[in-house]
Amino acid sequence: AVNTAVQQGTAPYVVLLNNDTVAPAGWLSPLQQILERDTGIAGVGPLSTAPSQWQGVSNVAKWLGRDLPASGYLTTADGPFPSSLAFWCVMIRRSALELVGPLDEGYFMYGEDDDWCLRAHSLGLEFALDLSTVVRHDHRANYSAATKVHHERSREKFRRRWGDARVDCHWSVRLADGEVPALPVRQLATDGPG
Repeated sequence: AVNTAVQQGTAPYVVLLNNDTVAPAGWLSPLQQILERDTGIAGVGPLSTAPSQWQGVSNVAKWLGRDLPASGYLTTADGPFPSSLAFWCVMIRRSALELVGPLDEGYFMYGEDDDWCLRAHSLGLEFALDLSTVVRHDHRANYSAATKVHHERSREKFRRRWGDARVDCHWSVRLADGEVPALPVRQLATDGPG
């Protein structure tokens, strides 16, 4: 369904948003500003309220050693954070979708985002995490036994394609206590007035 919708659109940016999210007013603007400012970025995602996700605001705040939300963004070029974004909420440059190709429909419910991001990354594209926007995500609120089966099948497909090291890095990122990498936080502000 996502691939069909993307093919029918013409806008320069595509937004993917799960139905278990609640986005605050004005949430799209910071994501778009990052893509407009930094043309090397294929896609950008916000922070999440879900502590079970690596993009969870509490996880990233602990990782960076600073209070969040705050201005700025991180990119995959800036240091040791995952080379993928979870597509529960993401804004992607249409030109990147055309370059990388569609999401792999052989995955069901999980893994297609990591797979797509790794394919994009292999082409030299980067991703960003907006530190100023937090979107509520009721992650796994409807996770059932049937969903778990689909998740495991997707995880196996991902493992076959990308190997064990990749699946561990991209499927279960854990931020260790006291581990705070020195990452440059990029700012949207331009030099000079205005």
